[in-house]
Amino acid sequence: MRITRVINHFWKWFEQHAESYHGFHTRPEKEINYMLDELNTHLRAYCKYLEAAVGIYHTTGIGILVITANGRERYFDKADKLVAKAPALEGWEIQSLNPPGPPDLMLDVYFPNTSMDPARLWFYPVSDKPCCKKDIIVYSELYTADNKDYKFECAVRMIISNILGERAAALHIGAIYLSNLSEASCKEELMRLEDLPAFVNDPLSGCFEVDERGQLRRHKEKY
Repeated sequence: MRITRVINHFWKWFEQHAESYHGFHTRPEKEINYMLDELNTHLRAYCKYLEAAVGIYHTTGIGILVITANGRERYFDKADKLVAKAPALEGWEIQSLNPPGPPDLMLDVYFPNTSMDPARLWFYPVSDKPCCKKDIIVYSELYTADNKDYKFECAVRMIISNILGERAAALHIGAIYLSNLSEASCKEELMRLEDLPAFVNDPLSGCFEVDERGQLRRHKEKY
């Protein structure tokens, strides 16, 4: 019962303030940050692991409110249940979890010093047993002993989430390993990271293993 009251309170509050959030990104940065903090304070009364992102479709002028769990799979249902109770607001589109978008979306905001180009990233599947989540190794020309840090990995994960969308990235991608492109043994077999959606949607892509020569093959027990 309490959860229902909190959900109803959030949507009633947002409905009352939706007009002020429509196109609010043109306001001064300090005011934008204050408004986002206020929005997320109301949201976190429902679930502290969710976050609200507000934008606008410049071609149609429709505002967009996304309730994201920032990739935390265990809270996806919380976001889904909240959005399922959203009112129909004229001029607004409300979504649960970040949808697929441009690979470099917000990359310069969260990683301003990176020169990483999503078009210059490749991947290769690695797995030792069939599973619904696919482990991959991502190759970059920029990945060296000097930048093997958490930020580089986070940037790659953000790009993957942009390409697949928050839900698919969490549900279908398992471990992500990083390596310099020069260390790839079979460069002609690498796939561009931008082709991840086709790989994830292939029902056979999770049924591979790496043999003793480092080559990819289908599991013997299934083929």
